[in-house]
Amino acid sequence: MKYSILSLLLIIIMTPMLSGQGIEFGHSWEEAQAKAKQENKIIFVDGYASWCGPCKRLAKKIFPLEEVGTYFNQHFINLKLDMEKPEARTFRSKHPVRAYPTLFFISPDGKTIHKIRGAPRTADALLAQARLAVSKYDPSQDLEKQYTSGNRDEAFLISYAAALRKAGKSTGKLTHEYIKNHPDLSTENDLKFLYEASGECDSRAFELMTKNKKRIIELVGEDAFALRVREACSRTVRKAIDFKVENLLEEAKNNMKKYNRQDADRFAIEADMNYYSATKDSKHYLKAAKRYAKKYTKNNLHKQYLTAKKVFKTFPMDQQVIKYAYKLLDKAASIGGRPEYLVLQAKLLAGMNRETEALQAAQKALHLADEYGEKTTVIQGLIKTIQGKIDHAKSNH
Repeated sequence: MKYSILSLLLIIIMTPMLSGQGIEFGHSWEEAQAKAKQENKIIFVDGYASWCGPCKRLAKKIFPLEEVGTYFNQHFINLKLDMEKPEARTFRSKHPVRAYPTLFFISPDGKTIHKIRGAPRTADALLAQARLAVSKYDPSQDLEKQYTSGNRDEAFLISYAAALRKAGKSTGKLTHEYIKNHPDLSTENDLKFLYEASGECDSRAFELMTKNKKRIIELVGEDAFALRVREACSRTVRKAIDFKVENLLEEAKNNMKKYNRQDADRFAIEADMNYYSATKDSKHYLKAAKRYAKKYTKNNLHKQYLTAKKVFKTFPMDQQVIKYAYKLLDKAASIGGRPEYLVLQAKLLAGMNRETEALQAAQKALHLADEYGEKTTVIQGLIKTIQGKIDHAKSNH
């Protein structure tokens, strides 16, 4: 496929700069363990080899994606280890590898929670595995036994509140008892408890945490406070979705605007998209998606593609959604130089019953994938499906 000089310049200018947006890797294994224990987080380890093709693909195409980085940086301590190098010897002695890559999710005390052999081919596939790992880790269970046995040490209660929050469990009962026994809420431990217990923004702990915002920020820092606000608001959005209560959605957005203004606008748009996706409200979903695209995908071909893909996947039968996704993708498919852009364009055209154009786009995708040396099985299947629709339409005339 040949491009004009102008097209090549546009590709260079508009290709997304992915560095810094994805997973933030760092630390040695020993440092990762120490940090995981300090923050009570799971350790994610990319066990790779320098010669491994799938490992390189993960590092180049999946790990740098913004949606992957957002989740992994919030939930894990992330570490890359070349399993054939000496610095991986200690880790490898306890966590042997038989295939590359092997992705580990490890508890702060060094136990493997979840393991993936081989490279997930999409961001969604990797995120699904990551969420599964998070769901398997529940440090609150052992602490609950101590609590039931009567342990009321303040340091223990702070740890227990944090464990409940991280496990997605309610801290309401624990908070009620703590406040009853510590009505002044004036000590450093009191503030730490409120910070750790603020699992949802529609909770008493969150109300009191934000009331003591200045003092808590002095303890944990502005970034940590903002992150806790976002986490609590996100969980309230999930509750709004679970119970189909739009008032909770608005409460979460309002709290973000009040206590984490820097991230509030993007949070509100994404919250709307998630809520209206779950409630099957394509009209309000599309309105939110347009706001998102206008503000956060401008001059970024890859983000335009990802947004178009997400919109189409959410409402694949809605003609207004399909038409908007096609419009959003148009520039990326025209000059983006990526097979996946053309594959999505073909699907959208087929969804609008424009099979001849869809077939042309799919054939271009196949040609480009061949040039890149990528697998073409899926594209060939798409071409066969579109051709079948064309042949069926001809036979009915």
